[in-house]
This record gives sequence, structure tokens and C-alpha cells, in this order.
Amino acid sequence: MKRDIELSRKILIAVEESDAPLSTRALATPLEEPEVILAYHVLLLKEAGFVVAAVAMNTRTRSGGAESALVHRLTHDGHEFLDTVRSDTTWKKLKGYVSSKGLEVTVGSLVKAVPGFIAAALEG
Repeated sequence: MKRDIELSRKILIAVEESDAPLSTRALATPLEEPEVILAYHVLLLKEAGFVVAAVAMNTRTRSGGAESALVHRLTHDGHEFLDTVRSDTTWKKLKGYVSSKGLEVTVGSLVKAVPGFIAAALEG
């Protein structure tokens, strides 16, 4: 299954806006994605340290084993990342900045690019 950075951002925004733990079943309708794809992305966000979540695993699925998930909250790093990429304008500019450096747009490259991106924005 392919990782979708746009979907990961949408999940982070939805979790931040929720006052209660958020299940992938609850996310499936507003984000218009199958629950198994959402569960896989929640698993990736958990592995990146951006969310605290319980992920139900099923090794018979194509989603890397993630079947469903319950996201309890964002971590400090999740909030920090989301604070940087929440604005659609900033999100597009940051992705462009990373691409202009010849890098693939991944969570890791975006996180590492933030200091340089902010410095360039403050100078320019």
C-alpha cells in the first residue's frame, strides 16, 4: 500500500479537532477513504511519533496488518508538525521547498526542512 502524505495531514487535523478519541470508522466518511487505508496511515503516524493510538492488526490484510485504529491524541511532536503544516498555503510552500531541494516529499523530509523553510521565510 502506498503512503499518502496528504491523507496523513488530514488525519492529524481531524484528530486535533476532535474532543474525544477518534476511530478510523468515524474518519472513513468525512475523509472518503476505506477504514483499512486510514488504519494503515494511523499506524504510520504512530510509528512517526505523531499520535498515540491503538491499532488492531490483522496479518491477512493488504494494509501492512493494520485493520482499524483508535487515535487517542496527538503527541507533542504531532502538534509541532501540524502547527507548521496546518495552513494550506504553508503546506503547499513547504512541499515546494522540499521538492526544490531535489527531495521526495515525506514526513521525514518535511520535518527536517522546517528550520530552513522558516529561516528562508523570515529572511525573504
